[in-house]
Amino acid sequence: MDLRDLVAHLKRSWAPVALLTLLGGAVAFGFVANQPKTYSASARVLVAPNASSSDLNGGASFVERVVVTYAALVRTPVVLEPVAEELGYPGGDALLGSVTASVDSGTTFITVYAEQQDPAAAAALADALADQLGEAILDVAPAQDGVSAVSVSTVAQATVPSTASSPDIPVTTAFGAVLGFIVGLGFVLLRAALDTRVRTEADLRRLTPAPVVGVLSSRERAGMAGGRTWGEDYRRLRTNLRLLNEAQRPRSVVVASSSGTSGTAAVAFNLARAAAEGGLKVCLVEADLRRPSLAQSFNLPEQPGLGDVLAGTAVISGALHQVDGVAVMPAGVTTLSPADVVTSPDMARLLAELTASYDLVVADAPPLPQVTDAAALGAVAEGVVLVVERSRVTRDQVAAAVGALDLAGARLLGTVLEAAPEPTVARG
Repeated sequence: MDLRDLVAHLKRSWAPVALLTLLGGAVAFGFVANQPKTYSASARVLVAPNASSSDLNGGASFVERVVVTYAALVRTPVVLEPVAEELGYPGGDALLGSVTASVDSGTTFITVYAEQQDPAAAAALADALADQLGEAILDVAPAQDGVSAVSVSTVAQATVPSTASSPDIPVTTAFGAVLGFIVGLGFVLLRAALDTRVRTEADLRRLTPAPVVGVLSSRERAGMAGGRTWGEDYRRLRTNLRLLNEAQRPRSVVVASSSGTSGTAAVAFNLARAAAEGGLKVCLVEADLRRPSLAQSFNLPEQPGLGDVLAGTAVISGALHQVDGVAVMPAGVTTLSPADVVTSPDMARLLAELTASYDLVVADAPPLPQVTDAAALGAVAEGVVLVVERSRVTRDQVAAAVGALDLAGARLLGTVLEAAPEPTVARG
């Protein structure tokens, strides 16, 4: 799968991705919205060499070396137990998860942080911790002649926070949405990897050595365009077939589908009609004796038709009917097996006779590879146009159809990607 295929899959599957993104954000929001709010307050302490020290430079160097150690005292019982007793907490262990301290880089400032569910309690705890930390530092700091080598002072008392520090609803909601998007994207990629249906021209090109000679619009799109868009699709198909080999243009073409879900009567007739509009003398033969439809579509008599001509009970001229500039030969009636009729030498002779009389003979064949009719007929004709129904036919079905044609020695002229549902036969 290349990048273009991936983008196409994402365009088709944007709904589940969007849904999972919204769902992830909603779940995350619902979770954090019900969590208790926590407020954070901080107080700042400065540790400095004692001004009465005879060696201020040495004292400053000493403080810089030990200030990180002093900051760690805030999470020890030396600080926590007195603070817990002062503020009425059950013990120092109850405060351990709510207290941190850090040293500002390149300084001897210690910032003490306290978290509580009540903002005022958070500020009171931060101030108490700062005061008690100062006392603990003085207790452990070296002294000379009863004078401590350092001095500690609170330079910034805690203020009561106005907003909660956690949970961070916007960030958590965004994280949930991103997680939902990733899950949705993974779902789309997995489905794309497991999807074996033919959806694009690129899919079709990778499956057959023959070119994609046409892409047909759906009936709904054609209807909105008044049939104009649809007609252009078939004119383009006609032109592409003529350009395949300018020196040896196919005179007889079999139109067959790669699965039983897609009929080809409409494709065959409209290709024939487009060729007739281009000035060619065209004959359409309904060789699908299993599912005949042309007689009903055009209100033609079912007999005589192809089966009658091959049985010798009718002549070619009597089985042909003019429809929109195309000589149409319906399936007719036969008592023989459809496969025996289509693959008989009489069928080959009939095609040869029609090819001698018409510029182009189009034969509508049954689907490949379910029956052998189409492949055998394709071997008699000058080539086969394989119709593939978009989003319904799998790659394996196309490969099987191409394999059946190769086995019969039929020439695959090109493929046609047909939008579902199949267009009906159009007249006028």
